[in-house]
Amino acid sequence: MAVDKVLVSGEQSVKYNGLAWTLGYSDRWIWPWGHKAVTQEDFERFYREHGNYPIPVGKLSGLGTDEGGLKHGSISGPGYGSRWESKCGQWLRIRHDLEEMEDGTYGKIRGYFAKKRAARAADGGGKSKRARKELSRPFTEEERKLVKERAAEVPEEIGEGFKSAYEPWKKSWDDPVVAMSSIPLDRAKSWEFADLIALGLGVLPLVMEKMVGDPDQFFALQIVDNLAKDELMVEWDPADPVVLEGEQALVKATVRRWLSRTFSC
Repeated sequence: MAVDKVLVSGEQSVKYNGLAWTLGYSDRWIWPWGHKAVTQEDFERFYREHGNYPIPVGKLSGLGTDEGGLKHGSISGPGYGSRWESKCGQWLRIRHDLEEMEDGTYGKIRGYFAKKRAARAADGGGKSKRARKELSRPFTEEERKLVKERAAEVPEEIGEGFKSAYEPWKKSWDDPVVAMSSIPLDRAKSWEFADLIALGLGVLPLVMEKMVGDPDQFFALQIVDNLAKDELMVEWDPADPVVLEGEQALVKATVRRWLSRTFSC
């Protein structure tokens, strides 16, 4: 990327990423594929299901590599200036020429898309609407209280270990290559993350407390995924409109699943 040519159009923020920005959101992080390498077919299906379609040249573009699949989306057109615009992971939102993004972190242009004008993206029916409504509901005081109670029961030794390991891991997200990635899993490939996981299942109440206190700490879902995936992780079909609620909604679903299983024992 020619950093001397790009124009900063938005501040650094962990709240939203490039894929969310191409869909019109700046309050959620959208990456619905979990640990899966995203193929061009996956990307096209996702955009198609959520109001876009592939064309030879368009106002949305997908970039990726042969080895790692699709990694990034950019957008152009009215409202985005005379150039393309990208929200680069948790890093800045920038305006740039499209070729300036190629052959770097994101790879090459793999396809173009356009927004549907007449047709609307599928709403997923009543079940999906109810799920989205539930996920928009903030944590209740009772839920916060229950999480806090469980966190307070964690042995002091584990609590101190978690405190000592979590902040260095959080700082590791600022590595330039990691910061520009929309893929949450990329935050789980460091030594700092390995130190956290080594503390074991006993840290889960503390992880839940972190996420209840701030749903934008959704990268902590990587800890849950690593320690208790089969039991706790919530997964949605990328074609389901519920994925448009973002990783912050996945935090709510995961914490509530943990609460239901913790207090039903």
